[in-house]
Amino acid sequence: MRVAEGHIKELICSHPPGVILTLSTPAEDILLHGKDTLKIEIRVPGQPSNAGIPPCAQWRDRKAQVTFTSAADSSVPGEAQSIVFE
Repeated sequence: MRVAEGHIKELICSHPPGVILTLSTPAEDILLHGKDTLKIEIRVPGQPSNAGIPPCAQWRDRKAQVTFTSAADSSVPGEAQSIVFE
């Protein structure tokens, strides 16, 4: 499992419940996939996990810490497990 911090700069939410995003960190851009946004642990400061999470389309340009694993699908490097927005 890896953890990276950066800004979500690219985002594709057009095939719910899945999502594809690019996390831009100082070192690299990381392409990540989430098969089901309801299964990704989402945290927003001051709220319980997954409570009041912003819709996928509102994730773009937000600073976040993302925990991810290597994806089984070789076309996408990582599978998002959790997203903590600042």
